[in-house]
Amino acid sequence: MKYQLKRDELIFLTYFLPIFFIKSFGMIRGNLMLDMVGAICMALFFLLSTNIKYSYPEIAWFGAVLMLCCTIIVSGGRTAPLLSTVMLMALAKVGSKERIYRICLWSGIFVWLYCLYNASDVTIDWQHILWREGKHNGHNVLHINYLALCALYALLHADRMNGKRIGMLVVLNAAVFLLTDSRGGLLAGSAMWLIMYVLTKESISKNKIVRSICICTPIICFAVSFLLSLFYRETESLRWLNLLLNNRLALGLKYITRYPITLFGQYTENRGYVGGEYMFLDNSYIDMLFTEGVVFTILWIVVTTASIRYLCNTGRMVKAALMVGYFIYGMNESILINCFTNISIFCYSDYLSYFFERYTDRAARAKRRTGIWHQTKALSNIG
Repeated sequence: MKYQLKRDELIFLTYFLPIFFIKSFGMIRGNLMLDMVGAICMALFFLLSTNIKYSYPEIAWFGAVLMLCCTIIVSGGRTAPLLSTVMLMALAKVGSKERIYRICLWSGIFVWLYCLYNASDVTIDWQHILWREGKHNGHNVLHINYLALCALYALLHADRMNGKRIGMLVVLNAAVFLLTDSRGGLLAGSAMWLIMYVLTKESISKNKIVRSICICTPIICFAVSFLLSLFYRETESLRWLNLLLNNRLALGLKYITRYPITLFGQYTENRGYVGGEYMFLDNSYIDMLFTEGVVFTILWIVVTTASIRYLCNTGRMVKAALMVGYFIYGMNESILINCFTNISIFCYSDYLSYFFERYTDRAARAKRRTGIWHQTKALSNIG
């Protein structure tokens, strides 16, 4: 009975695990099977959670965000915000998440090994790696899924992540790079584990400047992504940077000049070659701004910075490092608001639990104060 799943864990896994399983095979939006599995899992979640009691702050917040996500689907066709919001709803009622992490980790490992075994061979040539200019995408999805498994491992062992464990992840990340040829995955993984190693040093993590940089990372990455794309033609150094990033800055500028900035997003061409022109934006920040819109982008930045601040203030530096690492990765891949590739979305639940508990307690205290006020007023009227 010790390993029997609780009802809240079963509900979460019923929703999350099948989609995570399908996404691990590299299926992207627009795939019929992925859409069908997503719709079925979402319907099952709402059906199974009819007896779950959410607090009034949870109902208000999730209800408003779900309405925003539905608006984004209508205006821009993106389902990732909705799927991630439902994931956070399912996670909100899970107490200990250790079994969740373990089940998702081992399920993902088996799928990843299967995908690796059946992947086409990638010939590594160092000149090709440095100057491929977008002609060869490598196995980016395979490396993204690998980092998702590493993130689950880090969450599972968050209290025991030391230099040896982090060093092991660094070595494995380099080894996986030789198989996937994903330069972005190599750099993002290396940055993630370096940041985690630094932030787990108490003398460094308590530094106010370090904490401020961590908290402001989403804003910094967003600004850098937008400005580099906007002005990449201005200097020779930025043009070389664009070449090293496989033309990502040029693609960002193409979206900035082609599409207006809207409140609730819009449909954009982001699916490979369209009319002989390559249209695939590998930058989460620019993609979010133009496809999900200004309202969602601002909401994401506010909730994200608040989450990192809470994690830093409560000493959960492994989770903070995961989030910061994924923010950097988001400058190179469109993964940030997809909870099945950006596993750091699990970390939002810590802050949201605190947020809802705080406002529930505040509402209860206000209600008690109101009751005392009315009772005192009634007694004075009798006298």
